[in-house]
Amino acid sequence: FAGCDNLQRVDIAFASSVGVPLVNQFYDCPNLTTITANVQNRYYTAIDGVLFNKNIDTLVQFPAGRAGAYTIPDSVTTIGDRAFASCKKLTSVTIGNQVTIIKCNTFDSCNSLKSVSIGNNVTTIEYGAFDYCKQIQDVYYTGTEEQAKGITIDDQNINNAVWHYNSCSDGHSYDNTCDTTCNFCEYVSAIEPTYDSL
Repeated sequence: FAGCDNLQRVDIAFASSVGVPLVNQFYDCPNLTTITANVQNRYYTAIDGVLFNKNIDTLVQFPAGRAGAYTIPDSVTTIGDRAFASCKKLTSVTIGNQVTIIKCNTFDSCNSLKSVSIGNNVTTIEYGAFDYCKQIQDVYYTGTEEQAKGITIDDQNINNAVWHYNSCSDGHSYDNTCDTTCNFCEYVSAIEPTYDSL
């Protein structure tokens, strides 16, 4: 189905035969906005229109026609080959702390992508991972600058972006109003904590 301009939705059935690899099957379908999977399918599941393996530790396919920002679930450890390639309406993406490698061509030709948030467990960004992503301006990295120096980066577009360290691009997360340390990037808020009255 790769390159089907008019494809808008994919529904993956219950049939056990649908266990074949779906890598690149829906690549470069510019109007595809939703992928679903039958809850009884043994191999795949879909969350909010995005396709994952059954264990939700591999993101298989992001629909190329979907617009705006996207946060990859924290359970994901692997982003499939070309999973985001040619997602030309994607503007920002948050990659969680469980992902260690951003593979070659993962975000190829995401030419509206302007910001990328990367967890501090990433060790490798392979050649061409963000190929033709000329609009990337900011990389928000949850670790320190020293940790970032340990990442093997073979992608010019990421290297050319402005890196922000100890950072969350979409706002910091706290356990409660008394907490001043971000759960994700360990940023310490300067705002005085508020306490619930007894």
